[in-house]
Amino acid sequence: MQSLSADTLDYVLAFCTVRTLARLREVSRSMRAAAEEASRAQRVTLHTAADATAPSPMPSAWYRGTVALVWHTDMVAFPPALPAGVTHVRVLRAPGQGVVLGPHTKSVRIWAPMRRLPTLPHVLQRIHMKACHEMADLSPLTSCAATLECIRLEKCSELTDGGLAPLGACYALTSVLLGGCPLLTSASVLEKLPCLDTVALVAWPLLVEVGALPRARNVAFNGCPLLSKVGAAWGQLRSVSIRQCPLLMPGVVSEATHVDFDGMDDASLEALARRCPEIIALAVSGSPLVTDAGVEAAANALGATLAVAAFTGAPQLTDASVRALARLRLKAVFFSGCPLLTDASLRALSEVGTLQDVRFEACLGLSDVGVGEVGKCPRLAAAGFPYCPQLTGASLRGLCGATLKSVNFSKAGPITDDDLAAFVGGCPALEQVSLVKSPILTDEGLRVLAAVPTLRRAFVSKCPKTTEAGHKELEGVLRRRGLARK
Repeated sequence: MQSLSADTLDYVLAFCTVRTLARLREVSRSMRAAAEEASRAQRVTLHTAADATAPSPMPSAWYRGTVALVWHTDMVAFPPALPAGVTHVRVLRAPGQGVVLGPHTKSVRIWAPMRRLPTLPHVLQRIHMKACHEMADLSPLTSCAATLECIRLEKCSELTDGGLAPLGACYALTSVLLGGCPLLTSASVLEKLPCLDTVALVAWPLLVEVGALPRARNVAFNGCPLLSKVGAAWGQLRSVSIRQCPLLMPGVVSEATHVDFDGMDDASLEALARRCPEIIALAVSGSPLVTDAGVEAAANALGATLAVAAFTGAPQLTDASVRALARLRLKAVFFSGCPLLTDASLRALSEVGTLQDVRFEACLGLSDVGVGEVGKCPRLAAAGFPYCPQLTGASLRGLCGATLKSVNFSKAGPITDDDLAAFVGGCPALEQVSLVKSPILTDEGLRVLAAVPTLRRAFVSKCPKTTEAGHKELEGVLRRRGLARK
């Protein structure tokens, strides 16, 4: 059994009856886990249009409980005999004839390119499509206008204003995300949605104005260079994200608790903090003009509600900014592209008793000593230091803690198999590890990860000294647990 790959074992067990699977559970622990997984995932083998009598080499779809997954390229349609209990469908590769959804489908995710929307059941509540390159019409939405609550369409390169019009008939919509729409010039259809609570418009280069959004509480505009006016009630918004919209002024945002802006300076940052003293999450990106003075003024104006602070692309920030934020009861801190930060920042954060998540990306002034200081935080659950090549395995050893669940040292310095073994031995709650492009990690390190009973995800790709056999072994262990490796 140990010589079989996880895919082969799953395929063999798919043909076993319930009685056979019950007997296999008594063979060993690994066979017990595999048999339990096979009994939960009832598999459906589809047939190709060319030969309806010959089974396909591998199952083209499977369903577990209420979730169905479709991935085979030679499928003609989704199986009509799908159990009535299946309400959530995920399509990874669409068949040539399109996808036929069952009448009880409430949620569908389609990752495959499609020219048009499939026929939608009248009970559908959520739809998410990631590759709408050739889709120019949303008229199938009218069939589920009374129940559709959330729609997310990405890469809508052919969608026009006329094709977007049917969206206005979906009066139950509460969340809309439309991304990659180079031909759309108007979002007036959103004004017809009385229940709309969340709006996200991404990459609309021709959009100039968004009409009134009286009930919107969460808005996000990204990549709309001509957008200059939004009819939202800024004083009622709770979450605001504005990126790459140089003409859009957010107005008087007075009650927002989650804020994400770019292109800020010290004056605008301080003014925002004074208008919104109860901010919970503050994210500032692409702001090379922000200095320590602006961060210190904002920290003084913000109340004790601030829990998350993130600064990306602010190269002028130094340890003084981190010390100012450390005076607040933060739970998560994220800095990226701040080369002037040193170990003094990490020592200041080590004194924050509420800190749970620390991430410093591409901060070249840090060292192993400073990372070890952060490991002293009593509630630390996640730590990440990617793109910090000066850090070594000593940093990983210094982070050992009973509460640590996730660590990210992707594209960092050299980490040996012994360093990894010492680290996982001191982290009884470890669930996720990311060591992408670790230069000296070998298959022995992968076996160390495979032996961690609590591990749920392992990101260890592009490591030059590991082999495909080592990766398959790790993947097999995680898959037998019903988990995944990416």
